[in-house]
Amino acid sequence: MPPLYCHVFHFAEGKIPKDFPLRVCTRRARTGISFSPASRSSNRTNLYQPGRTDMDYDFDGRKYEKASVHQKEWGSSIIATLEFRGEEKILDLGCGDGLLTSRIADLVPGGEVVGIDGSRGMIEAAREKVRPNLRFMLLDINDIEFEGEFDVVFSNAALHWIKDHGKLLRNVARALRPDGRVRFNFAADGNCFHFFRVMREAMSREPFSDCFRDFSWPWFMPSLQAYQALVAESPLREARVWGENADRYFPDADTMVRWL
Repeated sequence: MPPLYCHVFHFAEGKIPKDFPLRVCTRRARTGISFSPASRSSNRTNLYQPGRTDMDYDFDGRKYEKASVHQKEWGSSIIATLEFRGEEKILDLGCGDGLLTSRIADLVPGGEVVGIDGSRGMIEAAREKVRPNLRFMLLDINDIEFEGEFDVVFSNAALHWIKDHGKLLRNVARALRPDGRVRFNFAADGNCFHFFRVMREAMSREPFSDCFRDFSWPWFMPSLQAYQALVAESPLREARVWGENADRYFPDADTMVRWL
């Protein structure tokens, strides 16, 4: 049975039990996009799958390509530990501009890699990297409904945008094949602490306070202990969750603003 890895910034990893009921369906308020072996070859060159996402904002994938050096550094260090055989089928949650997804595809020439993201701007930036063993889908992570399809589920610096990690972990477990493994990281409690403190203070002051009266904080950044407890309630086994300091420094204010 394989692993979940999470990073303040959690790293987590875990495995799906052999006897996990892969065909059990749960009720959803929204319908996501899934694919089956029968449709896989015909969709291989298709960037978008029919469906919808429920993002309240979008990202500029081209700007992200230029400003995401730190994210790529974190993700590359994780990929280097995964030791692929070369024929795995892999799902990348929150693939962004697809650069790391493409690197994973390089490591599994006999396999298949699927990158999903809820941002049309990100998927548009990823489309140039499509090739026979790599494809991308415009799909909200909250809406994944894959069943028993993947050997590995990977995610880098994206899952703090997902509020319901209980649902996420159940969906990920169902997406895995027996002995499939999970490896991801995301921002956790303590991430950008000083920046968020200044933001909250500014948002509470005039003339900004009225603009943020109904604002909902978009990130889920739990403590290490809270996430360990959440993972313990999930179907994943042999799970390990740990914290890591991922401080980075910027040469000037403009570089930091582009990163933000």
